[in-house]
Amino acid sequence: MVLVGKAQERTSSWRGYVGPSHASHRPGHPHISWRRVSSFPDHWYFYFADAQWGPAFIKLCSYAPYALWGCANGYEWAKAQLAKAGVGFQPLDNGLRSVEGPALAWRTCARLGLGHLHSLLGRMMGVVPSPLTIDDRRAGLDWSFSIAQLEVSDTAVFDQSRRARAWSEAAIGAHLDLGRPERASLVVNRTIVNRGKRKTPGRFATEVITPDVAPELQFHYKSSKAKAYLKEGKALRVETTRSSGPGRPFPLR
Repeated sequence: MVLVGKAQERTSSWRGYVGPSHASHRPGHPHISWRRVSSFPDHWYFYFADAQWGPAFIKLCSYAPYALWGCANGYEWAKAQLAKAGVGFQPLDNGLRSVEGPALAWRTCARLGLGHLHSLLGRMMGVVPSPLTIDDRRAGLDWSFSIAQLEVSDTAVFDQSRRARAWSEAAIGAHLDLGRPERASLVVNRTIVNRGKRKTPGRFATEVITPDVAPELQFHYKSSKAKAYLKEGKALRVETTRSSGPGRPFPLR
């Protein structure tokens, strides 16, 4: 563990109530009820420098039911494995720019599985203070992990940066019409007047490229998103992110 942080964040937690508002309440027999409410408890962040995964962290809510989140990067895991095997490589932010053994790097990335992630969670949980007592664990109370968000990406490195920029600019120009109607608009440099001869409020414009901002393509479908952009002007990165959504986690088995 290298750093501990704390922040107040909104979450859903249990809260108890006692009083005459409950139907079962009567004098001399108070009734306590529980329900989930929105609250702003402290959340503790525990950051690690793991030998197998590199940077990773756990976030723990201080209110019952003590929700816990873990975050780790598969690219950092792959870099750590290659370094351990003595394979030289040039790192790229969340990727590899070049590697001495491409086939070995591919096999290394392909063998990453849930067992490696479970092992990381076990090491971090062994250090983080637990709100569960020994009696709680004897009673069978523990965390059950699921995947809240999974990101899978592909990085294609170009031999020259100018070719990467040319591909990106051509792709953006060719895919401007892929958005759904409610997400698309026209570039308009005049005032739009409706039938009542009244000016339509709002600014009507579509900005494709903003100075000092790397352009990217994004496609959204329900709780999934795919985006393509240039990474450091050298590689084409295509990222697909899948979120489980509230109440629909992916079991981590």
